[in-house]
Amino acid sequence: MVWAFISNLSIVQKAIAIALALALIVSCALWFKSWLFGDIETQRDIAEGQSGAAIASGTDAVNSVGKNEADTDERERQIEDAQRDVNDAVDGNDADGIGLDRLCTLFGVCDES
Repeated sequence: MVWAFISNLSIVQKAIAIALALALIVSCALWFKSWLFGDIETQRDIAEGQSGAAIASGTDAVNSVGKNEADTDERERQIEDAQRDVNDAVDGNDADGIGLDRLCTLFGVCDES
């Protein structure tokens, strides 16, 4: 039945039918390839993006830790200086004044009076 239909077609109609069949075969092959390998390519692209984000996040973390360490060291140095000044005070009133001044300067704990 199919052969009878094909044999009744003209040469131009047969050429068009062959071209359509080839186009259908090629499009099916391309669809199958994308179905088979598309997920792998997508996963690779996502993994590349994730690795870049992880590197940036790690860099930010290292920078944050370094800055926090520097801030902590500076704060400890200021506290040691304040403690030394209080210890070097002449009397209790002088030590109290120096301590209050340093609390206000370093931590914003200021006497309102």
